[in-house]
Amino acid sequence: MTGRTFRFAYYRTGQMPIVSKTKIILIIISALIIGQNTYCSGKQEDIVAEFGNHKITLAEFRIAYLDVIKKPNVFDSPETREKFLDELIGSRLLAAEAEKRRYYDDEKLRYKAEAYRNKALREAHFEAVIRPKFSISEEDIQDAYIFSQEQRRLSHLFAETKPEIDSVYARLKNGYTFKDLAKSMFTDTSLALHGGDLGWVNWDELDYDLAMTAFRLPTGSFSAPVRSRFGYHILKVTDYKKRPLITRAEYETHRQKAKAKLEFILGEKYGYDYIDNMMNTAEIRLSPEVISTVRSKIKHLFTRQPDQYSPAGEMQLTDNEVKQVETNLWDMRNETFATINGKVFTVGEFIGALNYIPYNILYRSFKDAMSYAFRDFLIEREAHDMGLDEDQTVRNKFRLYKEYLLQMALRRDLVEEVSVTEPEIKEFYRKNIEKFSGAEIDQVEKIIGDIVKRKKRADAVPKFLAQLPENRSVKKYPEIIHRYYDSILNKN
Repeated sequence: MTGRTFRFAYYRTGQMPIVSKTKIILIIISALIIGQNTYCSGKQEDIVAEFGNHKITLAEFRIAYLDVIKKPNVFDSPETREKFLDELIGSRLLAAEAEKRRYYDDEKLRYKAEAYRNKALREAHFEAVIRPKFSISEEDIQDAYIFSQEQRRLSHLFAETKPEIDSVYARLKNGYTFKDLAKSMFTDTSLALHGGDLGWVNWDELDYDLAMTAFRLPTGSFSAPVRSRFGYHILKVTDYKKRPLITRAEYETHRQKAKAKLEFILGEKYGYDYIDNMMNTAEIRLSPEVISTVRSKIKHLFTRQPDQYSPAGEMQLTDNEVKQVETNLWDMRNETFATINGKVFTVGEFIGALNYIPYNILYRSFKDAMSYAFRDFLIEREAHDMGLDEDQTVRNKFRLYKEYLLQMALRRDLVEEVSVTEPEIKEFYRKNIEKFSGAEIDQVEKIIGDIVKRKKRADAVPKFLAQLPENRSVKKYPEIIHRYYDSILNKN
């Protein structure tokens, strides 16, 4: 390790955006209780809309709405909820029509859907296997909030093995300084010259054990060796910043956010330990020629600089990057990339895995990306063996994402099918002739054609939906949605 600890998670990607109190409560609570029966209006399954043979449940709405209110400029309100319910109804109608037209026969679309199902399986595995491994006390949450209001100026010394760090620790206790030891320990010039200085560090930028050690360490003293997923560290706090006064009222206001952050970094800690054990005991047989070809075909694709300060979305690659990966590797999709515990892992599965590997890993190292994909595969197989494919939350997430892909494909086709006829151009010219300052129709024909096409494209999907018979029998029950979210806000 040659620089600041760079956080990433095998189970979940992305950082929590900075949002308002109301919004953060909704995001956190909704995320924590998706799939749990913490709310019930008296019915076995709350239906928030029904039309034809279709129904949308409250559980499905919660999953989909969470992605909406995560967006920076979208805030929860009764109007936002009802507008989104209409959009969800439209999406389901379009997806059903796309199914009828056999859009799911598209193999690339199926690969994308299956990759998302695997992601949902990994999240379910986290809730079933990792989350029960740790508990959080009120004191832990208070510490997390206090530490989130502080910064530490840190120096560190690092070794990959326990004997190495123990030797370094002994020398520190015998009078060596961080500056002395850093010169021989780090290849990074800045760390070597500045005594392992990491600069100002926030509590939630570090692994759990490193964070708790650093933020409880007195200024000027150094710690005993601390293990992280990279190896072993000795930390020293050289300075600190903190808010001079933190009130009880402020803590109560931000308690849920502090708890969510604490759960996130604790989840990383226990998740990494569990996954490292899986990797250490896994039998992995590589296909060197296939891997070499894959690497040569995609190594030039990930060239944009990763931005660690921007919140990451679920999908780590842009649409253009996904297309480039598919173009370069699609013909190899059925070839064996590796065999993991006797199960074949294909190039096609690697293509799907790339969508959810943190982009900074793809940018940095093909080897690390490959390791990440293998770890994801091991989690998915264990989740499958546990029967988590049948978990209702996994099923809901998969259905919603599959519908998203189907309806987007149909939307694109509906828009692309739009054409403009000569009579339409003439009619537009006749109705708007005063706007063209006496120009003849043949002089403005192209301009009019573009205007009419844009208007027809904007109307194509709404017009198509209006013609669907199921759309005429929609029954909506928004009061169920409002009771659910209002109960969250009233409690918090």
